[in-house]
Amino acid sequence: MRPMFSTLDQAGINQVCGMFWIFVVVGVLLVLGALNKASETAKKVDENRAFDQALQTRTEAEIDRIKRTSSGGPLAELTDNELRDLIARSARDLKQASDAGNGIGAFILLAGIAFGVFAALSAKEWGPLVVFGLAGLGVGYAVSQRFIKKAKAEIAKRGLDPDRIEIN
Repeated sequence: MRPMFSTLDQAGINQVCGMFWIFVVVGVLLVLGALNKASETAKKVDENRAFDQALQTRTEAEIDRIKRTSSGGPLAELTDNELRDLIARSARDLKQASDAGNGIGAFILLAGIAFGVFAALSAKEWGPLVVFGLAGLGVGYAVSQRFIKKAKAEIAKRGLDPDRIEIN
């Protein structure tokens, strides 16, 4: 019986072993990615559950406040279920706008830092990194706040106080 690698020279054996280790590394990275995704999913489920509980409490409190303080306004004419739906939808819209604004703001910050690193490496000094990083931070924060401000304006048009229904 002939050995398996008898027809391969040393270079061929090294190539086969190198490919084997590449597959091992890729497999380990896939397993780590799957574990990370499962952990993120579990964390997201817990966050959503906590948000829903806080939303329910906040909604009931806001319905009581509206019924107590409202005198013939458009919200006073709504039933409890309609108010509950309006408040819950508004709070979810605000959270979604906040999340979107924060994501875009973080992207702008990272883009500013990336441009800064490129400029710093080209100029061989750190000044551009600081300038682009601070510019990215400022623009990212402004964009994030713009998303939140726009969502709060939409909620105010519905007759609700956006600061009262905001859930952090």
